Amino acid sequence: MRIEGSVALVTGAASGIGRSVCEKLLELGAKVVLVDLQKKAGNDVTCLLQNKHGSGSVSFISCDVSNQDQLKDAFWETVSTHGHLDIVFNNAGILDEERWSKTLDVNLVRLYLHPTRGAVVHGTLLGIEHMSEGGVIINTSSTGGLHPASFCPVYCASKFGVVGFTRSIAPSALQKKGIRVNCVCPGSTDTKIFDAMVVDLSEKQKELRDNLPRQSPEEVAKAVISLIKDDTDNGQVVKVTYEHGPEYIDYQDVVV
Repeated sequence: MRIEGSVALVTGAASGIGRSVCEKLLELGAKVVLVDLQKKAGNDVTCLLQNKHGSGSVSFISCDVSNQDQLKDAFWETVSTHGHLDIVFNNAGILDEERWSKTLDVNLVRLYLHPTRGAVVHGTLLGIEHMSEGGVIINTSSTGGLHPASFCPVYCASKFGVVGFTRSIAPSALQKKGIRVNCVCPGSTDTKIFDAMVVDLSEKQKELRDNLPRQSPEEVAKAVISLIKDDTDNGQVVKVTYEHGPEYIDYQDVVV
């Protein structure tokens, strides 16, 4: 995909990986809509990016991605303002094992009201609804969606779900509308998500978590941009770690 001239919607855009992806998209000539629950942080980042790239290139929408009406409105506002939507990065996520239902709501699917929609699921379906042929959707999972982590089982459950959902919906999205859907699985990254954990951990779990080497959000953003650019990528799952960088996961099963 040619990023220059495209319109992108990025959730969880006020910090971390989301912010880094926004910066790279802007550098490549896209117009970017930042979506985040953190209103002050979102406005602050938007102002900084507008000063660098121009006020017409960046806008901000305050939105709780687990609220289906708010997320739907964010997509409608984006398309109404720009006339089209080409890239969706469903990146917003939390790690809160105590409020496990909220973790599932934000990271994967809302448990109440509409059990089949919410967060990544709803964001993907909205992307498919609003985008034309050639559009790209990238969903953020985690290495916790590829292998278990004892200190965050609910988080892992949500991220395993993101991988399975992405791989399962990608063939039909491409066949029916010409839209590619891929997934990025960052390893431990220098963001606030691990600091948000409030459950009591055993000493062994704390040691495991705290000793994980962390990569920069920029390294993950590079992998996301690559998935957007490469028109041959669909249903791909890319693991990104401090130790090995980007790695395509070679699944041996057949998606039917």
